[in-house]
Amino acid sequence: MNAGLPHEFWSRSIEYFCVAHAITTPCPAHPKETPEAKKLKEGKTCFEVASGEPFTGYKIPYGALVWYKPPKHRELPAFDPRTYPGIFCGWRIDNGYKFRGVHLVLDYEAVRANKQGCEKLIQVYTSELVMPEVFIFPLEEATNAQLSLFRSEADLPKIEPRDALPLDENAPGPVKRIRKAYVTLERCIRFGKTIGCKGCERIAEGVRHTDECHARIGRLLEEEKIAKEAESKKEEKPVEIVDTSMHVALKEAVKSKLKNIPIVEAEPRESKHLAPRAGKAKPENENDFWAYDDQKGAWKRVHVRPVGNDCPFEVNEVSSKRETIWSCRGKTSTFGDDWQEMSPNRRISSKSWTGVTYFYPLEKPTNVKARIIAMTCNVQTEPPRV
Repeated sequence: MNAGLPHEFWSRSIEYFCVAHAITTPCPAHPKETPEAKKLKEGKTCFEVASGEPFTGYKIPYGALVWYKPPKHRELPAFDPRTYPGIFCGWRIDNGYKFRGVHLVLDYEAVRANKQGCEKLIQVYTSELVMPEVFIFPLEEATNAQLSLFRSEADLPKIEPRDALPLDENAPGPVKRIRKAYVTLERCIRFGKTIGCKGCERIAEGVRHTDECHARIGRLLEEEKIAKEAESKKEEKPVEIVDTSMHVALKEAVKSKLKNIPIVEAEPRESKHLAPRAGKAKPENENDFWAYDDQKGAWKRVHVRPVGNDCPFEVNEVSSKRETIWSCRGKTSTFGDDWQEMSPNRRISSKSWTGVTYFYPLEKPTNVKARIIAMTCNVQTEPPRV
């Protein structure tokens, strides 16, 4: 009755009373209820028992003057006011008796001018509404003045909009929303259902999942992400540590061999085998070279040029077994023979070919010694440079 609203808005007052009674009245306990049910209701309002959470909205009387921001205040002209006076009419309660911070307000200027559609409620969030310290009921004051002065109609005073919300210091700050982890069918199959979650039990029906279910899925996804990062780090190849002593030995051996090799100035030879093919990159080594294969435990001669070369080792240092993997005209073949019984310069093919020839030593040398011997052989067999 103190609101002063006309009878067209009395239906709104019934909705307001139902919600206001639920958020302010302690929940009664029935005499026949179990002790557990009575303990659950102890110290809680009807709204808390029904929704499972306390009420977080403003408790404002019906018909009180409030200040609010309209829903599309950002679309207003640059210098227009952003705050409008309104008449408080209640709260919006969603399905499941949930309150999500939405208040219901009537536009004061529309009610004052009795515009068409003035009874339409405006939904305002908590962050865009200010509850005054002293409640004023402009419609009730206008009605009292009408009765005392014997006027035919109530004369509501005009209230100008404001540039900003009043009482900015008491206005609540914006609440940062924390996004919950999505609970999908694939994740329920992968991680299993959450015990006590109706959304997992009836996932095909679109039932909402509990907060505990969202938190559990989010925690499992984070643990899965950490495990994948740790596994990817394990798969990374370790950095190869270079043995400096081996490099020093190789450098000294090469220097000693180069001192005994005379430098001969020769004219460049033109050979059809040395001419690079069009469209192919130039090889890293232009000449044949020696190397040691750790996996096979054998000396190998890499044939870069399609020509033959003699073995530089002594007969008694390697076995008679020889294996050649050769390529010619896009085809690769393997040829094995006994090179000590037959001619060591035996031709595999009458055509030009490239490949690798393996010679197996009788005593396997160490890696450092093998690389030194291979480097020495390569320096000795390398043709003189101009």
